[in-house]
Amino acid sequence: MNLVSLKSQNPKLMVILSIGGWGAEGFSDAAYLESSRNSFANSCLDIVNNYGIDGIDLDWEYPVSGSCNLIKCTPKDKENFTLLLKSIRNKIGTNKILSIAAGADKFYINNVEINEIVNICDYINLMTYDFGYNTHNANLYPTSSPYGSGFSCDDSVNIFLQAGVPAMKINLGIPFYGYHGHEYLSYGNLLENYINKNGWTRYWDYEAKAAYLKNDDSFITYEDEESIEYKIKYIKSKGLGGAMFWEYNQDYNGILLNKLWTGLNE
Repeated sequence: MNLVSLKSQNPKLMVILSIGGWGAEGFSDAAYLESSRNSFANSCLDIVNNYGIDGIDLDWEYPVSGSCNLIKCTPKDKENFTLLLKSIRNKIGTNKILSIAAGADKFYINNVEINEIVNICDYINLMTYDFGYNTHNANLYPTSSPYGSGFSCDDSVNIFLQAGVPAMKINLGIPFYGYHGHEYLSYGNLLENYINKNGWTRYWDYEAKAAYLKNDDSFITYEDEESIEYKIKYIKSKGLGGAMFWEYNQDYNGILLNKLWTGLNE
């Protein structure tokens, strides 16, 4: 792994392998039996040892609901997910990081044993984005504007806090992209071709703490430096563990990442 070689430049760098993602199949079967859980956990241990990485992140989207039935799922996923995480923890030990990517809403909470998971995992990475395509994608707060999604990052964090997750175990998810309808636009592309260019004008929703673009009746939702600034302040005020982002190559100029890194470390 080339990423691991970067540790020679920065010994404090931690490299964690994330397994899964939207539409990734096989989790339900892997978690179903003790033998399959042990097999999966042994594979995780092999990867950790062979590549010298610092931990494992599971991005199962999603237990029980199966990404709107896009992948195989069963009601047994709820308890089996916990058992799978326990198996991985037992194999890799407590000196390695174990985290999960979690759906942002209460629907996700209801489909997992969050009170058990929080004692197994070091972090829960909230996927606080994709709230809407023709509304704000990742607004920090609710808004009365017509672009409100009916949900917010603050709503998500409070749901997890109320479910008993310690603030320091929560990482706020930040998107390095936007949407024009269902068209996916990287921040790099937005910066070069859309933001105050080619007929598009940037606006700011003061309630939501979210940026957006308009071109006549067309709308683009996206994250920018100003919205990230508010999220940095939010993370600190709430005492959260930090932030995670999706995904690195969407911010190919490094503008959002630098803003996030600098702000969190001030």
